[in-house]
Amino acid sequence: MTFKMFIVFQFCFEPETGAYIERVLLGSVLFVEIGMSRYQKLDRNELLNAAERVIQNQGAHALSIGTVAAEAGVSRGGIQSNFGTRAQLIDALFDRWDEDLERYKQEVRSRARSDISDLDVFLAASRLQHKQQPQQMSAMMILTMQTQAHREASHEWMADKLSLIPSEDKQKRLERLRLLVSEAMIVIHSMQLTPLSEDDWDEVWDDLDGVFRNDTPS
Repeated sequence: MTFKMFIVFQFCFEPETGAYIERVLLGSVLFVEIGMSRYQKLDRNELLNAAERVIQNQGAHALSIGTVAAEAGVSRGGIQSNFGTRAQLIDALFDRWDEDLERYKQEVRSRARSDISDLDVFLAASRLQHKQQPQQMSAMMILTMQTQAHREASHEWMADKLSLIPSEDKQKRLERLRLLVSEAMIVIHSMQLTPLSEDDWDEVWDDLDGVFRNDTPS
């Protein structure tokens, strides 16, 4: 905001002298100047939430700058100023997913035994993320199936998780099964592929822990 001065010359009649005199009036006006930024600063997480809703409700193929803008109630320029292109928007969704998983892993480690394995940390964090952010999980499951490139990235991601099982582990096959079953259950639950209620699913998770004798915090 800036102040700008103005000068006004006023001619007035003086009855006492019968003459016209010239007065100079000084004043100021407050001008509000608009900066270079055309778009209001938007909450990036809220925009990503809107993108996830588009994926859930319309499918990954419908995800675009325009559909996210409509879902979030903002302009297309507002989305572009935060993410640029559709591809960059998708990258931001995956980045947030990874960041959230890391946050849950830290939470699990903070309240678990000091000797907890990396695999147990991941499984507990993955389940915790699924329980607390079900909409995000279902949207990301849909998104990973969008293209061959995304499916290949999913293969690499799962290969990384399988590497958490030590090769010398005597129960390597059982641990591999535990990892795959747990992640498959998250997919089934996220995609709502069964008629099970949430109470039923709580029982299923308990049964899974019982089968594999898993006492990792969840």
